[in-house]
Amino acid sequence: MLKCKICGTEFPAIEERHYIARDNSRTGAVAVISKDEEKIYDSYDCPMCGSQVIAQERKRILEPERICNFDDAGTDGEGEENAKL
Repeated sequence: MLKCKICGTEFPAIEERHYIARDNSRTGAVAVISKDEEKIYDSYDCPMCGSQVIAQERKRILEPERICNFDDAGTDGEGEENAKL
């Protein structure tokens, strides 16, 4: 159960009310040089007063690049052109 900090209503975290919220984005020169990603959150709106309830910070899914398994010779099984330097 989630609890609204504004009105105190407790309500279930159901999928139909779930959405992803993010922090305000940076603008101007700071946005160009910054490498920080905006935080995102699992969010729900209170059914009683409509206030936004943040359940938790959400982590992004890591999509790993191609992972090679190197053998003892330093190659990934595809031949010498892929050898470690």
